[in-house]
Amino acid sequence: MDNLRRFLVVFVLMFFLTASICGLLLVGVYEGAKGEHVESLDVSDATYDPNSTDTTRVFRENILCMVMDSGQSTPVCSFVVNVDSTSGNVSFLFVPQNIKYGVDQTKEVGTFGEYFGRYAWNTADRATSLLSSFLDVNVDYYFTISTEKFADLISTFSTEDQGVQLEIPVDIAYESGSLKIDFKAGTQYLSGSDVVKFIQFYQTEDGVYSAEMLPYYDGTDVKRLEQVQKFMHAFMTQKFTDAATDVYRDQFGESLYPYFSTGNTNLTGSDLDAIASVIKNLRTNQLNYFIMNGDTVYNRKEYLEYNNTLRNLLISEEKLSTVKAEDVLVSKFGTGA
Repeated sequence: MDNLRRFLVVFVLMFFLTASICGLLLVGVYEGAKGEHVESLDVSDATYDPNSTDTTRVFRENILCMVMDSGQSTPVCSFVVNVDSTSGNVSFLFVPQNIKYGVDQTKEVGTFGEYFGRYAWNTADRATSLLSSFLDVNVDYYFTISTEKFADLISTFSTEDQGVQLEIPVDIAYESGSLKIDFKAGTQYLSGSDVVKFIQFYQTEDGVYSAEMLPYYDGTDVKRLEQVQKFMHAFMTQKFTDAATDVYRDQFGESLYPYFSTGNTNLTGSDLDAIASVIKNLRTNQLNYFIMNGDTVYNRKEYLEYNNTLRNLLISEEKLSTVKAEDVLVSKFGTGA
């Protein structure tokens, strides 16, 4: 019996000793194998700073701009500008004054020029609301500026002896009351007051147009807006995108702020900062210009009946420039983040 007890004790001790040795060997093998597959990863610190003051925001909005004087029946010119911080594009859509609209609820029929003139100063949100519904795009912002302040604005972005260089296509002259317009064909530097006169001209005093004039002016607002676009492109490129003369791009927000604060607008200082950040990096190929197309109709007066097409004013050939409105309005005048 004693021999049996001694055998069992020795057997158990040997068993645990052997198991321990095997366990230690297996652990060593496992650690070695694991070490062959472990990689050292360098992880950088998180870049998010909870205390950051960066206020960069997406701004992709349409703004209805109207140049006019209080008391006028129609604006000098009206256009929608889309500022898109995601693409960096700035797109203009010019609205002819005699585009016809209709309001189903009230059976009201009129022209956009008359409607804008009625609501430009006190209730401009009604003008944006009608245009939004008409085009089926959001136009949430508006900015109305008087012709006098518009002249000052252009002068703000010009030196005393150099305004906006523009090619006047043909001799133009008009005089009525205090308004006197007289420009000779050729390249000229226009001051702020000159610019206002230039964009106001669209018809002769006697309503007669020579063959030389007809390609540029025929008494319609459409032809006048084609010339307004040429001025706008000259202004944008000379002051903000041309590397030789873009001295104003960094001053855009600061220079424009006084006109936003004294004009009629629902844009805030934060909105202006966002717009200025787009202008600061704007390039010529990011500028786009379109005009609403319409068919001439008569209903006791002449209207342009919008035909759901737009013309690209950067393309001169008519057949190439007409595009479906929906193809442009979504891509160039879409809104939101």
